[in-house]
Amino acid sequence: MRPKSTAIILFSLLLGIGALSGPIATTATAASLPASSSRYWYHFHKVRIRKGTWAHQVKVMTPAYKDHYVAKVYLKPGTTIYAINGGASWHWVVKGHGLTTNSHYFWVTTRTNSQWLKK
Repeated sequence: MRPKSTAIILFSLLLGIGALSGPIATTATAASLPASSSRYWYHFHKVRIRKGTWAHQVKVMTPAYKDHYVAKVYLKPGTTIYAINGGASWHWVVKGHGLTTNSHYFWVTTRTNSQWLKK
C-alpha cells in the first residue's frame, strides 16, 4: 500500500470511531449575576438574598445631603426582593414585602457588590 492511501484509511477509521462514540456532552456555567456596575442593574430585578444583610429606610430631604436613615430591618437569606443599582449616592436600592417605597422614603443596603444576591 502506498503511504498516502494508508493515511486516508487511518483517518477515516479514526473519524468513524469518533462518530460511533456519540456526542460529547458540554456544560456551560455562567456567573450568578452581573457585577453591580453592569447596565443589567439599571432597572429593578427580582432576586433572592444569599447572605443576610441590613436594609435601611432613607428619609428623602431637600437638599439631598440631608437624606438620613430612619429605620432598619434585617433581610434573611432566602428573602425575595427587587434590587436596582443605587447610582452614585447609594449602593443598592431595594423594595419588596415590608419595604415600601414612595416619594418620601426608600430602602437601601450598604453592600458594595452583587455577591449577596442570587436569581
